[in-house]
Amino acid sequence: STLFPYTTLFRSRGVARVLMPVLLEYARMRGFSTAMGFVLPENYRMLALARSLGFTIAYNSQEYLMQITRSLS
Repeated sequence: STLFPYTTLFRSRGVARVLMPVLLEYARMRGFSTAMGFVLPENYRMLALARSLGFTIAYNSQEYLMQITRSLS
């Protein structure tokens, strides 16, 4: 499941840049130790954002997606 649904309404408006740090801090405060998600390999903008937020990025060959992971501690 996803934390929030994807919609084209917010594409290229900087919403993820604002929301991601808030969501990561909220998850940390709620006791989560790791944030993990999947991104389409061609979604270079999201991959760049994830990298700028400290996520590690690896190709998941079983899912054919990029897996992003970051410690919240």
